[in-house]
Amino acid sequence: TFDNASIEHSATISPTMLNEFRFGLNRNDMNRHNTTLGVLPGWYEVDPVSLIGDFQSQIHYVNNTYTITDNFTWVRGSQTLKFGTQIFDLDSNRFQNTGMTTYYNTLQDLIADNPATVRVTFGSPKALHNWQYGFYAQDDWRVNRSVLINIGLRYEYYTPVAGMLNIATSNPFGPFNNLGQAMFAPNHNDWGPRLGFAWNPLGNQKLVVRAGAGLTYIPPQPMFFYDFAAINAQLPLDRK
Repeated sequence: TFDNASIEHSATISPTMLNEFRFGLNRNDMNRHNTTLGVLPGWYEVDPVSLIGDFQSQIHYVNNTYTITDNFTWVRGSQTLKFGTQIFDLDSNRFQNTGMTTYYNTLQDLIADNPATVRVTFGSPKALHNWQYGFYAQDDWRVNRSVLINIGLRYEYYTPVAGMLNIATSNPFGPFNNLGQAMFAPNHNDWGPRLGFAWNPLGNQKLVVRAGAGLTYIPPQPMFFYDFAAINAQLPLDRK
């Protein structure tokens, strides 16, 4: 299910100034639940003959995003100046459960029920959180009746994702970070310049030439970090 709600207020400060404020909530609830989970005893794999049995699993995502946005527009002669900020508070949660998995080396071992490995997965809830900040300034400059130039600059900062006991080094068997500690180093260099123009060479609006370029960034996606090596904080763990 997808739920969205927002509250917006637009204020005309003067004939040339407008401010827009918006608060929004976005909730994304995705529950992939195989109906055989809890009914069938598990699934199996046989290597190297690649005989794979039934698969039961559940992956349940619940993401809540709270957004504050403010945009200010000022028309000043031939220029339209815009300034704004956007703040995201992302809370992401995932619950994963899988039926028992039995691995056999050969088909004969499967027939004799002689497993090489048996994996049992208990419900593994994980939660991740981060803040996302964006600030921008933009100038739409009408040089004359035929040429419009757009110049802008945006700065973005995404706090490192935190919330799980992630491994502290590249060694998968190495020490874990403390609970709530950032899972990677911060990056403060996400500057995004933007430049574009619109040109009406004939002056009659029948032919308009447009071009532009800009640099944008994608915030970290929690769904990719859920597969990192991590451990539940409730389990006994020596983190010295």
